[in-house]
Amino acid sequence: MTEVIIVGCGLSGIVLSRLLKKRGVESIILEKSKGVGGRIATRRIEDLGFDHGAPYLRADQALLDLLAEAGLETKSAVDPNGIYLRGGLNQFTKALSVDLTIHREKKVLKLSGQEVGWSVETEDGATYAGKKVILSAPLPQSLELLQRSGVPFHPKLSAVAYHKAILALVIAEASLFDRYQNSSVATVLPMEGRGLHPKGYVVTATEEFSEKNFDLPDLELLEKILPPASAHAVSHAEVKKWRYSRPVASLEDSFHECDGSLFLCGDAFLSPDATGALGSARALAERLTRSLGS
Repeated sequence: MTEVIIVGCGLSGIVLSRLLKKRGVESIILEKSKGVGGRIATRRIEDLGFDHGAPYLRADQALLDLLAEAGLETKSAVDPNGIYLRGGLNQFTKALSVDLTIHREKKVLKLSGQEVGWSVETEDGATYAGKKVILSAPLPQSLELLQRSGVPFHPKLSAVAYHKAILALVIAEASLFDRYQNSSVATVLPMEGRGLHPKGYVVTATEEFSEKNFDLPDLELLEKILPPASAHAVSHAEVKKWRYSRPVASLEDSFHECDGSLFLCGDAFLSPDATGALGSARALAERLTRSLGS
């Protein structure tokens, strides 16, 4: 039996696992996808990168300390929007996850309470046992898992809503976006300045557009958010959707305790961004190490 099972390998799950490891507490992370980092994501096209998740991280001291710990302070850059990394933001979570025990492509289907701790069942038929289970995925996904498992939770958790996000990852001539205006587009972010794809652009739709049009086919979305272009101007365009881009608002609590062995943490707590995810992970690490006697 593992001391702590963490469901979700986003920033809060990774930082929590790191903090527990430093304090001598064993943990494993179960992640449904092939990668790590959740919404801190860099996509490769033509072997070159696109930051297509969170475009920036808020430059607070806790984040700066983590960047230094990961050895990435020389790659970090700051502009009025926050911090980004030359070479892609996913370097951050990749560096932080080194030496952690992460089981990838393990989608958790059900939790079952045991006499001691929990049994965690994954889609591929594997079963894990842990004294404590932490759900660090976006809160609506964690609540869906609790519902499937027949585990009750406080109604206030259901009130946390998330913004959706629709993005287009585009390889194009720079002239495509000269004087481009579209009321459905929030930002056009060139990747060249980040040391990523020299002709890459991440076009992010407005929150209103994303909410209204989230389920439209990709080709129709591209027609709506990209400028009309001649065939030679665009060599590649694809849509990326985030159903849970960021919370609309967060809970004031640092984390939520369902009982003494089941907890929820992440950016739904304290602050609806990476700052909240970090603060939630730190507070929960303190709580767990006290209860586990380390």
